[in-house]
Amino acid sequence: MPILICEDKTIEYYLTPSKRRRSIIMRVDRDARVQVSAPKFATLNFIEGFLKERVDWIIKRRNNFKNLDRLYPVKEFKAGEMFPLFGKSLKLNIEKRLRPVVCELGAENINLFIGDGIDLKFKAMASRAIMDFYSEQLKIKAIDIIGKYSKSLDVHVAKLSIGNQKRIWGSCSRKGDIRLNWRLAMMPFAVMEYIVVHEVCHLKVHGHCAKFWKVVEGVLPDYKKHRKWLRLNGISFFLISDWE
Repeated sequence: MPILICEDKTIEYYLTPSKRRRSIIMRVDRDARVQVSAPKFATLNFIEGFLKERVDWIIKRRNNFKNLDRLYPVKEFKAGEMFPLFGKSLKLNIEKRLRPVVCELGAENINLFIGDGIDLKFKAMASRAIMDFYSEQLKIKAIDIIGKYSKSLDVHVAKLSIGNQKRIWGSCSRKGDIRLNWRLAMMPFAVMEYIVVHEVCHLKVHGHCAKFWKVVEGVLPDYKKHRKWLRLNGISFFLISDWE
């Protein structure tokens, strides 16, 4: 692993040479690792010169992740742990019964049912079950929202799917397929609704031109409030659901 020394700062980084890449891309992961992808023809001196210009940003980014980790620790799937669902906090309840690992909504809890003999794989199976639970809850709500607003906008959604996107909340294809991030089920209902409406509006106007935002505003006059909330709080939902 290459090591960059710049004044009193030492930074280890992971370098991935690429035949296709024509420029350097760098990112800082949650675990503080610096990932660098560079063209194969780029010299080490050139790459390190690129990094030296961004040392302060790297340090700041790492410190931000440390602060976020304290505020939003990764879920450990312990009984009593709180999980958000459309803005409401529900306590995780774990029970054993002879059936596949599954997660269900209770009156005031999220119930995780597990079988015997899965201790070594518990976290992987629990995370999968809870992801499936959130996906199901989101799909139920999204279908209602799409049905409501697609009529008023006179558009047709061909297909709705729920995915595990790492950086985006939703997408809409020109064919009319909408794909939503399962983490939207963790957010307040109004914010989740805004994202769904946002994607439905793309069936009317593709791209984010002024005309598009006029369509969104016509459906949700207060959309800017939800958009701002998402900018301020969105990353926290990627952090608390960083289970893999």
